[in-house]
Amino acid sequence: MAQVETEKRSNWLLTGCSIGLLFVVMMVGIGVVLLSKTGLIGSASAFEPPAPVRVVETSLTSETIQKMLVTSALQSFKQGNISVVVTESMMTALLRDGLEQMQEPTFDSAHAQIAVVDDGYAEVYIPLYINERTTTLRAQVMLALEEGRVRVSVNKIQLGYVTIPGRFAAEASEEALQKVLDTQLDQVQGALKLTDLQVQDGEIRLSGSVSINPLQLFK
Repeated sequence: MAQVETEKRSNWLLTGCSIGLLFVVMMVGIGVVLLSKTGLIGSASAFEPPAPVRVVETSLTSETIQKMLVTSALQSFKQGNISVVVTESMMTALLRDGLEQMQEPTFDSAHAQIAVVDDGYAEVYIPLYINERTTTLRAQVMLALEEGRVRVSVNKIQLGYVTIPGRFAAEASEEALQKVLDTQLDQVQGALKLTDLQVQDGEIRLSGSVSINPLQLFK
């Protein structure tokens, strides 16, 4: 039974860091449909690719990221508490890897990125090719810890310089992202209790108490 529970927890954080992929796909579909219906897809502003809040460079692999997460957890482990740092380079690498695996020509996976800024949000930035034209999809994602659960909110979604109107796209994206995030955290329920979440410049720091050997969280 213990072995089964350990397997269920396998790679939970690594997979959880990849949830931006589902979020991006959701945003693209909703954004393009809404903009097509409103006529904004034909707007020149929708095809003026803005620069990201900053450029995130990364050469990390999934294997390297896994080792970094384990090292972070073990180095911080003290009296049943751990702290894990997830950097924007890690999230960017996982996002690009996920987009590449999709083999969808709409996405420019080589320049997709996630930047974490000191204003407390993460910017998801994806260059796109639509109707043989270049644009970008950007979103501001906020994370907060409420009663031991990570809550997600989406402040803004833009195609080029055009903001996707209304709250429908943001709410649909929030719901999809929250569902995947909850699924990942449920895998370590009972083994890890989150007590703090800090969104800092360039990284997200998760802290909590564990009831098992921290190595088992990353097997």
